Order: sequence, then C-alpha cells, then structure tokens
Amino acid sequence: MSVSDNENGKPSDERRQRLDLRDIFDDVRARVEPFCQTGGASLEYWATQAIREAYPSLDEQGLQIVMRAALRVCRESTPAGKR
Repeated sequence: MSVSDNENGKPSDERRQRLDLRDIFDDVRARVEPFCQTGGASLEYWATQAIREAYPSLDEQGLQIVMRAALRVCRESTPAGKR
C-alpha cells in the first residue's frame, strides 16, 4: 500500500496499483453492459473480445482486472429476474 499526500497535505492511503484502469472503467462498463443484459457465461468471451479490440495496448492482467470489475458492477445492478 502506498501513501501519498492529498490536496490538504495530509497523507492518504491509495490501495489501487493500476490507476490507468480507473480512467477507462466507465467506458469498459458501458461496452460490457449489453452482454450482461443478455446473460450467459459464453457472452463473457465476446465482452472480453470487445474490450480487447477497444484497448489493444491493455495487458492481460489489466484486461482481467477491468473485466471482472465491470462484470461485477453490471451483475449487481441488473435485477435477478432479468439475468
């Protein structure tokens, strides 16, 4: 865990190590959302391919991190009856 100074000069704990993923998360979530609405684990493959095409410079670890987070958010926001 790294400690950095915030605007007030007080130390703050920053748990994230991949801040670059925060910048693209909203776009990734928007691209993954249609796949979550139709459901099915097989559609995760196509969602991953869509993100891989949109962000070709993203490494495998970053791709997995952002995909898992986006899928989790989509599933939590989709009512159980619509999955």
